[in-house]
Amino acid sequence: KAAIKKKQKSLETLEKQHTRVSASSTKNADQFARCESKIQEKEAEQETVLSDLKGSSKRKGTLQEQRKSLWKQESRLENDMGSLKQEVQKKERQVDSSVARDIQRGHQSLKRIVQQHGIKGVHGPIIELFECKSTYNTAVEATAGNLLFHVVVDSDAVATEIIDHLNRENGGRVSFIPLNRIHAPKVNYPTQYGKDAIPLLKILKFDAVYEQAMGHVFGRTLLCRT
Repeated sequence: KAAIKKKQKSLETLEKQHTRVSASSTKNADQFARCESKIQEKEAEQETVLSDLKGSSKRKGTLQEQRKSLWKQESRLENDMGSLKQEVQKKERQVDSSVARDIQRGHQSLKRIVQQHGIKGVHGPIIELFECKSTYNTAVEATAGNLLFHVVVDSDAVATEIIDHLNRENGGRVSFIPLNRIHAPKVNYPTQYGKDAIPLLKILKFDAVYEQAMGHVFGRTLLCRT
């Protein structure tokens, strides 16, 4: 009986040890599972980071290409602006050479007077108020002559105010076209020639407010095909 009790006691001890080991094993398994879960989470985060890095690298490449393209566009625009500036300067020199000095001086004085005295209602010379193809320049110049440099203003009162300043300062000569006084001639253009005879006014582009002024200068001229 003593031996049996001893064996039973040993068995109970082993069972207790087994229970403790099982509990510890379960605990370790849970910890392992949590570690596995964390590892998987980190791996997913790593994949996301790598994906973001690849996307960022791709976007960086795209932005670099866009920047190169913008640089090229900027360079072309600068070249175009330089060419246009040279063309404008060339045209200005041509205009200066064809205009009497007192008229040149008058236009220079006009800009200063308008700015200094805050005079409103000054639109500028006829030559700056319309556009046309360069192929028509000769016809325009032959038709208008010095009228190209007559300055359009809102009214004769504006013109009188500027002339007073010019006279006091000996600022040169300026001729004006007041919109409140000017009336374009009524012209019945021939229609039997079709496109072989076109009114010069029809090939000019200008704001509607200048219709009477442009008609006064160019209204009597037809462009005829030769």
